[in-house]
Amino acid sequence: MITNLGELSLSSLNPASVSAVAAADAAIGVSLGNLQAQLDGALFAQAGLIANPPTLAGQVTALAEMAAALALAISLGVPDVSFQLTAIGDVVASLQTSIGALNAQLAALVEVNTSLAVGGVAAYVYEGETSKFGQELHSALGGGFAGGGPGTQARALVLATTASEAWDAVKYLYGV
Repeated sequence: MITNLGELSLSSLNPASVSAVAAADAAIGVSLGNLQAQLDGALFAQAGLIANPPTLAGQVTALAEMAAALALAISLGVPDVSFQLTAIGDVVASLQTSIGALNAQLAALVEVNTSLAVGGVAAYVYEGETSKFGQELHSALGGGFAGGGPGTQARALVLATTASEAWDAVKYLYGV
């Protein structure tokens, strides 16, 4: 027997996709926030390593501090500032690449979400003998369906299975 579910949106026909899109959107949002914070920190550190000319009094103090830091750096083998700038530059580039990739994924999710919001899909469910499916389909749709009469152009996707597990999955994915 064919059951008319009415005219629905794709999101109501596919609640699993709506949940997946929402979960992915939330995960990407969290990841973007974390990456942006890391990028801000790296840019701040990079800006701190770029030398700004101090005042004369500041130069005297800075020279004394630099002499002490230099002696410590030599004894510890600490990398010099140019190496640190390069390393931070590499981190910044990596973070910017990751943020770009997440923004691309977010754009794809927006497209999926937009598609799920489209309505006007006539939905029918059939459960019965395979030999009677065509007959039942003709009986249910012979006079047309919502949005058009018998001569109106229609498009359809028919998903059919005889496997119980597959049907359970279809029912879950399509909310029927």
